[in-house]
Amino acid sequence: MISRRELFITKIYSKMLFLTRHIATSLLFFVIALLPRLTYAQPQSLSKPQLQKLYLDLLATEGFKGEIDADGDVGFKYEGSPYYIAVNAEDPEFFRVMSAELFSFQDSNERQQAEAACAYATGKIKCAKAYVSSGKVRFSVELFLNKPQDLKGNMFTRSMRALQSVRKTFLERMEE
Repeated sequence: MISRRELFITKIYSKMLFLTRHIATSLLFFVIALLPRLTYAQPQSLSKPQLQKLYLDLLATEGFKGEIDADGDVGFKYEGSPYYIAVNAEDPEFFRVMSAELFSFQDSNERQQAEAACAYATGKIKCAKAYVSSGKVRFSVELFLNKPQDLKGNMFTRSMRALQSVRKTFLERMEE
């Protein structure tokens, strides 16, 4: 027969075992949930001057001469047309390059045609946008980068080709 003391010890042991399993399970769940955040380093924040330098260096590496404009963005010419890179130190992993050439429309019919051509061109070309803003059509390529330094070589070249393609597709659609 089991004494009261042995019964008491058995109950305590059983509760301790239950708590240990519960704590271990909770701890394991916590570690699994937190692990992805610990394994990836947080992106290093860059100041506006650091981003400007990074973009100017990228352009120089690609054979272009960039200049910082009055807004702090980086302007440059690509195949004779003006473009600029938006510099946003609050979100350095976001990259946007835009055409400085804007398309204007004369009346509401042409605006409707432009909006339809924007939708068509944006749907056809990857990563590129054609859109109406402040009464003009604008063209851009927007990307999320792991870090701003990832924008080099082929990625920059493809972005510029996409930007030219969205503009060309828009203009072709407007002529139809």
